[in-house]
Amino acid sequence: MGKLAEYKRLKKLKRIDYWWVEIDDINNSITKKIPFDVFKYPIRGLRDVELHLNSIQPIKDIDRELFNDMWSIYDRRDFNKLEQIISKYLKNWKSTDKFDPPVFPSIIIDLKYPKDIIELEAIEELVNQVDFIGYEWSESERLIDSKGNMYSTEYLNFGHPVGIVLPNKIDGTITNEELIHLTGNNKLNFKIID
Repeated sequence: MGKLAEYKRLKKLKRIDYWWVEIDDINNSITKKIPFDVFKYPIRGLRDVELHLNSIQPIKDIDRELFNDMWSIYDRRDFNKLEQIISKYLKNWKSTDKFDPPVFPSIIIDLKYPKDIIELEAIEELVNQVDFIGYEWSESERLIDSKGNMYSTEYLNFGHPVGIVLPNKIDGTITNEELIHLTGNNKLNFKIID
């Protein structure tokens, strides 16, 4: 049994793509550390792994409130709270606090594979099909709305098949001509409103 447990532990360690680390600035100590795999899925059962501050290289800041919301759901499996949290973050799609929300119909395009396009007629399609378009969401994917705004997004994984695609920022704008050139397709149903 001891060997099997160690084998499972080693398999989990190999799955780690990055750690989410919360640091107490006063004591310069780690208060929370959670490993994630390449699909942004938290890996449980590795709380005893030791990390040293000099080995931590911050790659990107993650909103603490957003992360703690996600982790509280994953850790406790509280699906009533899950509905409340998803509702809370869906408001980001309609909020004008950071930027104007996307105008639908919109499309999702992967900049690495621009010929594969997912068309969305309404926000509900983006929200309600997260397992279809969100679970495999990559950082090279962009939402392009009818005004030509190109949104980068963050996929928050609550554990398959529940997650949510969050708007991050507008990376720029694109014209119909640029979109046709990017995709190599001049017969797209999708048109950007000038």
